Amino acid sequence: LEEFVERRRAGILLPSREEEFMYRIEFFSLLLLTIGLFYVLFSYFALLCFELSAHSQIMKMKYSLFAEILQRPLEWFDRQNGSKDSDENCDELKPNEFATRISCDIKTIERGMNENLCLFIFFTSSILANLFYSLYFGWKLALSIFALAPIIAVSSAMLTKVTFCTE
Repeated sequence: LEEFVERRRAGILLPSREEEFMYRIEFFSLLLLTIGLFYVLFSYFALLCFELSAHSQIMKMKYSLFAEILQRPLEWFDRQNGSKDSDENCDELKPNEFATRISCDIKTIERGMNENLCLFIFFTSSILANLFYSLYFGWKLALSIFALAPIIAVSSAMLTKVTFCTE
């Protein structure tokens, strides 16, 4: 308090160390909050874009598959539905299983295209951004963590195996 009064009498309005420290804490807290909000917003937007893109591509696949199926002769459907006289297919389907298999395969492709692809791109870009950030600001610490990364990866793989084996 005495330091503040002396500075005030002298006409110096510079903040003290505590005031500067609190100002920096508030600044970086607001900065971190802003970055977090942008992160959530852009993550949602990216996931939405990938889902819309996957839906559009799946619809194109369904239309082209339907058009291709309509071009097939009737004998082809008998072979696909597991008739007794077709010896060409080794893994013949049971009757009426053809439509179910196509539907399940398209759903699998759709899941892979929207969420999994988005998460792969997102995590890969996060890893690369964090890698460059850590090398720029603390390259000594980053190099020591890179040296320990194989040990961490092997130990986490072993723990995952142990966890899944006990369940």
